[in-house]
Parts: sequence; C-alpha cells; structure tokens
Amino acid sequence: MPGKFPQLVERSHVKEFLDSFDIVLTDCDGLMTPRVSIMDDHELYMAEFADEILSRSSSSKMLSEDKFLAIISHLRNPQEKVSPKFKWWVKTKCFRLLDLPKHGLKDVLVIPKKGATVSRSSRSYLKVVNTCKLYHIIHKLHSQSIPHTGYKKILREASKEYYGIARSYVQQYCNTCPTCQRVGPTPPVKHGTSKKFLDRYQINLISMIHCPDGSYNHIGHVTDHITKLHVLFPLKTITTDEVSTMIEERVLAYLGPLHMFLSDVGRKILNLHTIDYFTHWPGDDGERNSQLIEDELTKMKAKSSSDDFPWASWLPRIMFNLNTAVHRVLWCANAPIGKANEALNQLRALGKKIFYVTNNSSKSREEYAQKCKKLGFIADKEEIVCTAYVTALYLKQKNFNKKVYIVGASGITQELDNVGIAHTGIEPEPFSGDVFDLKDTLKLDPEVGAVTVGLDPYISFPKVMRAASYLSDPDCLFIATNTDEKFPLSSSNLVMPGAGAIVKCVETVAERSPVVMGKPSVKMFSSIRDQYQLDPSRTLMIGDRCNTDILFGKNCGLHTMVVLSGVTEMKDLEAWAASSDEEKHKLLADYYLPQLDDLIPLLE
Repeated sequence: MPGKFPQLVERSHVKEFLDSFDIVLTDCDGLMTPRVSIMDDHELYMAEFADEILSRSSSSKMLSEDKFLAIISHLRNPQEKVSPKFKWWVKTKCFRLLDLPKHGLKDVLVIPKKGATVSRSSRSYLKVVNTCKLYHIIHKLHSQSIPHTGYKKILREASKEYYGIARSYVQQYCNTCPTCQRVGPTPPVKHGTSKKFLDRYQINLISMIHCPDGSYNHIGHVTDHITKLHVLFPLKTITTDEVSTMIEERVLAYLGPLHMFLSDVGRKILNLHTIDYFTHWPGDDGERNSQLIEDELTKMKAKSSSDDFPWASWLPRIMFNLNTAVHRVLWCANAPIGKANEALNQLRALGKKIFYVTNNSSKSREEYAQKCKKLGFIADKEEIVCTAYVTALYLKQKNFNKKVYIVGASGITQELDNVGIAHTGIEPEPFSGDVFDLKDTLKLDPEVGAVTVGLDPYISFPKVMRAASYLSDPDCLFIATNTDEKFPLSSSNLVMPGAGAIVKCVETVAERSPVVMGKPSVKMFSSIRDQYQLDPSRTLMIGDRCNTDILFGKNCGLHTMVVLSGVTEMKDLEAWAASSDEEKHKLLADYYLPQLDDLIPLLE
C-alpha cells in the first residue's frame, strides 16, 4: 500500500499548520545553513598545509612523521641498529621520552627548554611536534584556547609548550581565517594596475596569498563592467549572465555561500564603510585608482581617535564599488540558506519556542549559539541541543565518575569539561609500521570507563584498536554521538564519511552495539522534554534528512516537516510514497517546503 505523501505548506491551510504546534525543533546543516562544502572545517586546506610543511621540513626544526617515529623507536630500544650519525644527532639534541600522567599520556617525545635543568619534570621540557600533529595543535590554539588573536599570540602560546613551530607555519594557517585577519597584523595591499582602464584586468587571489614577496589581502579592484571582474580564476566568457554564473560557482567553491546586496542596502545591513569613487573616464588607469584608495584609508586614519590606527579592523570591512553607475555588488560569506534566519525569527515572534537540534558533535553549545547569532538567528545556549551536550548529560545522569576515551572532536571534550568528566584520546594518533607491534607499544588507561565515538578527522588504526580494547570490558560504556553515514559535499564529486562510518568500524571490531545519542534516537528529545515541559503533540520537527530528522520526529511522536534544501530531494519523497515498504513510509514527513524561507510570505 502506498504511503501518504507530505502536504505542501500553503496559504490556504497555514493557520491550521501554525495552530498545530507551540515548539519548533530544527536541524541546522542543510536547513539553516548549506550542507558542508568542500572547504568546510579546512579539511582540504589541512592536506595542503601538511604538504607545504613537509616540503619545508628538511630546512627547519619540523620533524617528518617518519623521523619522529624513528626517534621514539630508538629511545625505546637503544640497542636497535641505526646509523651512527642518527644516533649522535638524537643524543646531542637531548631528546627524551616522558610520561605525562596528568594528561593521560605516556612516552611523549620532548626536548629540554633552553637554560632548563634536565629533570623528569614536564616543566623543563617542550613537546616535540611532527608534521602530522602540527595542524591540529595550531587549530586547537586558534579555535579554542586563544581564539582569533592573530598569529603572534598563537605562536607565543604554542612556543611555551611545543618545540619546532615556526612563525611561517602559524602565519600560513591564520592567513585563511578572516577573523584573524581583522585581529592580527594585516598583510600589505598589492596594487594591481592596468595600462588602460578599459583593459581586461584580472587578479588571482590564490597566487596573491602565496606570493613569493609576501601575502596580500585582495580588497577589490576597479572595473567598468561586471564581465571584467576576475576573482580567483580567469573567467573565459564575455556575457554578463555567464560571468555571473561562473563567479557564483567558483567563488562559492572557494569561499562558501555568498549573498549579493545593493551597496547602499548592504552597507546598512553589515555596517560597512564604502569608498564611493566613480570613474567615467576611458583613459583612467589603475595606478590613479590605487592612489585614491590609499587617500581614503588615510582619511579614515585621520578620523580615528586612536593614534595606532587599526588597519586590520577596517580592511576586511571595506567594500570597493564596481565603478559603474549600475553595478554595485557586495558579497557576504557564510550566509544562511535564503532567509532561513528570518523565517525562524518570525516563528519566534508568533510565540513559538525554538530549539536547534543537531547531530554534529564538533562544536559545543556555546560555539553553536555564537554561530547562530553570527548568521542572524536568535539563539541562546539553552536552546542548542547538540550530540556533544546530550552525551555529557547522559553520563552525568548516570553519575559516571571514570574517564571517557574519545574518538571524536573538541565539542565533546568541552561539554564533558562543563560537567566535570575527565577524558582522553582527542589528540591525533598516527601510525606507520607493522600493526602487530602495537600489542607491545599501545597502552590502555585503567581509569577509562566509557568510549564515545563521533566524527573524528584523525581516525587511525591505533584509535580503533584502543577503543575496541576498552570495550572488551563489558562494564565499559559504548556511546555513539550519531550514525549519519556521510555528508554531501557541494561543488564536488567527493564523498565525506560521517560519524556513522567510524561508529560502524568500532562496533564491528568490538562486537558491541552503542547507545546512540543523536537523531533518530529519542534521547535528544528526552534531554529537553522534562526540563522544559515539552508536549510532543504540540512540537514540530523540521529537518532536511528524513532517515534522521523526520524519523526522529516520528519516534518521538512529533509533527514533522522536511525541507528540500539539503539531503532529501523530491524524487526521494515520491519513491518512498510509492513504495509498499512500511519502513520507507516512516521517512515521509507530515509537511514539506522547498526551503524554510518559503514560509515567510505565508506568515505575512
């Protein structure tokens, strides 16, 4: 028997729809913001970063992973046959293996601090960094410990604990972060010039970032027509429509989703300072335009009350107009899908209570609240329900007093810290060599009483082996943040594994099934139902992935609405409705919309 096809929310029955719920639970990725793009979380940049560091490692203090492991192997087995030169080098550098019980670490490769007395105290040593761990260390300092404070402070902080982190490595990382660019020292502006104003003029942003004579901020350039605007890549077309499409495709692939505003409107929305300069003279050249830009910046400095003018706080907020009478375009990165923020805010204005429910465990509730506010969504920490938080709450309610081994991201550690639960395992654990050697080198922490598995970009053989070994104890708790199989990547034919792929790997080796925190498990709803006295029959679940979001709503007895701006497509709904399989029918929501902001005109 066919299933019931979801009902399109239309003006004719919008009152009935709105009267059916008081509470809104909404997914985030794919509904509020676009699904992860190829550049999200800098995963591809991480690979590029590692390649760049490896190419420089021979002329710096940075150790390659092979050399790093060779030193550890030699210190563990001094009788092992190695070249005399290598043995002498390890000895003169005073490398040591040190246990750090406070952090649950053993055999950490360290080197004495300058002027420090050689002892077994960890304060006398610096941890030695290899190329594999470098990105993670800088990323952690940049994102958590001292967020967005510019490369100098990050470098200073890193140098207190680690050996071998050069300034250029930290700079390379921070140059990709717009917030760091505002806070830290701003690179110089390279003036692009053309012989004549009407000449076709292009700037390759990637080349400028890696320019041999220094890094540059591309803050705009002057052109007389949109077909002469070249950003990131040469645009080999001449029509306005084709250029607009190519700019959209290529800029989206590199910088993420963009919004276009008329400059006057955009300036008010984003509090931008515009440099209004129009060139209508065919013979005008780029050099003069560059001088006018400098003059405008100088005027800003003169108006500033501070002697030390914060150039870095101005440059990313400057919009250079396309200098024609009609083309005024402003791009704003990291925008929500359409006007999803306005749609949710209007529902809130109607008296609906909003909760943001996400399977993503990479961020804490505080970080999600900040992201929501940045994108224009009204949100408090208490309205965020993420799997990292639900995991911590689950363990706290069990009066768990041991240590958690984590295969996952920093969002889990932050939420565990908030409830006072100890943890280990967040660091990368790379491996090379014979896997059977691990039985002699891999040590288990006797204090571990639970294993939590989520999305971990540093998943490795030792991590899976360690997790499964802990789980061989039947009293050890096995928790999965979520079981999403994969993430769709926009502008790419690549497939990114989700947490479910890693969970299934550990589950197979451990021969145990985990307790799942995320959707479609009812535990996410249970975590807020009693606290806020939520009535399932008066609650609407909105999502884009039917096998998690909509199934979650059905499992919890909620009303459901799917939006087609993420994973689920119309053809999926049609196939499930036509199927005679009752399990497929469970994936069909009560309502559907192409995307969330289609609700806005219905609310007016």
